[in-house]
Amino acid sequence: MIKNNNTPTEKKTTEKNKKKFNSYSQDTSIQGSYLNKYSYSNKNVESLPPIKPNISGNKSNQTFYFLKLSRTWDKGNRTVRERILKDFIKNNKNKTGPQLERELFHGASLFLTRLTAWLRLTYLLGSDILLLLQAIDIFVSASSGHRFLTEFLEIGGVLTILEILCISQVKEEEKAEVLRILSHIANAGRQYKEFICESYGVRAIADCLARSKSEITQDCAKNLLYQLGVGNPKYLIQVYKALMSILISSTVSVSSQQMSSQALRMLLPSIPVVHPSIVEAISSLLKSKYIQIQYEGYEILLELMKKPNLQDIIIKHLCETLKITTETIDDNEENDKKWKETKPNNEHQDINESSTLIVNNNGKEKSDTILHIFIQQSYAAKLLGVLAVQSDLLAEKMIDNQIISGLLCVIANISHPESQKNAAGTLIYLLDKYPKVKNELRNKMGKNFIDLIDYRPDTFYKELNKDQVVYLRKNKIVIGHSADNGGQQSNDESNRTKQQNKILQDDINSENSISEQNDNETPEKATENNENKDNNEEELESDSESEFTELSYDDEEEEDENIDITVKFKIINN
Repeated sequence: MIKNNNTPTEKKTTEKNKKKFNSYSQDTSIQGSYLNKYSYSNKNVESLPPIKPNISGNKSNQTFYFLKLSRTWDKGNRTVRERILKDFIKNNKNKTGPQLERELFHGASLFLTRLTAWLRLTYLLGSDILLLLQAIDIFVSASSGHRFLTEFLEIGGVLTILEILCISQVKEEEKAEVLRILSHIANAGRQYKEFICESYGVRAIADCLARSKSEITQDCAKNLLYQLGVGNPKYLIQVYKALMSILISSTVSVSSQQMSSQALRMLLPSIPVVHPSIVEAISSLLKSKYIQIQYEGYEILLELMKKPNLQDIIIKHLCETLKITTETIDDNEENDKKWKETKPNNEHQDINESSTLIVNNNGKEKSDTILHIFIQQSYAAKLLGVLAVQSDLLAEKMIDNQIISGLLCVIANISHPESQKNAAGTLIYLLDKYPKVKNELRNKMGKNFIDLIDYRPDTFYKELNKDQVVYLRKNKIVIGHSADNGGQQSNDESNRTKQQNKILQDDINSENSISEQNDNETPEKATENNENKDNNEEELESDSESEFTELSYDDEEEEDENIDITVKFKIINN
């Protein structure tokens, strides 16, 4: 038989150790600590026992735990590190810097360096990137944790996460987490914003916004670009150009364009001077077939009107867009028959159907371009009306830029009722606000047109016949004078008055010579001349009241010249 060599003293010590271990394992772990009650499957790594609360103030137990944690992290495989990260993220969200230091027993900086080093080694492999980024975000976003932020920058963490944004294989969730980390860094101050921009961060973030397919990622990129632009005058123009490149690009998705336009609209008040080339680029957004892009272009133009150097340019450009004509009606006999056969109640609907048929015959591409022009003119008329209501000075500038002629052209867009409605509303406001403009329009368009506007302001544009539509589309009405050529126009007017006086003197001399000849003529010829004069006066009086049924404005101009000549003869005779 084998004798037991254990002495009674050794038995007592082993029993005591067993009791201590059992009591130690039954104690609860510290609340909020990670890796408590975990037994890892990795046989090469020792499992970390839970920590007993240190009531006496002795820190030896805590330091031993952190050494055990660091040793487990260093020797652990991927599954071990995943469990450590999950437990850390679960128990340490929204904690301050001092709380993290207390939780990690003054070894938080060392743990952050381990996380950053592992991220730099494994981000190309695509393993556990999201967990690593979430753990790093806890350190970077911690209040009173400025030391963690500087250490992360010194290690090269910003360059690493910016490289992650440029990799196409990275998931959208991981890119969104990278953008959140960068936003926390940008919120720390201006020097951190400049550090991100110096690391080519604007280009990487703009590419992420343009290529991303997730709205969450796009929203994070939009907010980050806005943060980098505000309070960062050194790189403000760089952010502005990046947003404009996304906005103008035709290969970018609609949601990306919408996000970039929102960021640009929020960033415009902080830009002191904007180049005038932005006006044409933004006005092209009104042609988009997507409503959200049209709305963003409209809002950006409203924001640009607050810049004094762009007001005249925007008004001039919008008035020119109103004058763009589209040939959608042909002068064929079949179309005339269709127009005449329509009933008064369904007149507008039938006109739309015939015009769309004509457009479709010309081709799909042409119909799309015409529709885009109609949409642009509709927003231009609406925007000019809003600006005219806000400021009388802007309204006078619009009149000088011949907005009346442009609105009449848009009223002729029978295939797009929305543009007709907006143009009619703006025209009615300007005529009510400025009676002189209304009188000039009555003299050039005729009394019937003004009466039609006064008695039927809501439906007058629906009751136009074909000849009236063609007349409005080709009108050459000039009302008002441009403010830029005011001095030149005054000089021209003075020269014109001098020339008119000379012409009157010449007419008087010629009339005297004619009267001498008439004295020598027979009385029969004199009576014939008087009858011809009376007939001409009656015709001119009937023609002076021009009806709104003429085909072109050129004929009306010739009649005006004849009227002026007869008035001169009347003055001479008197």
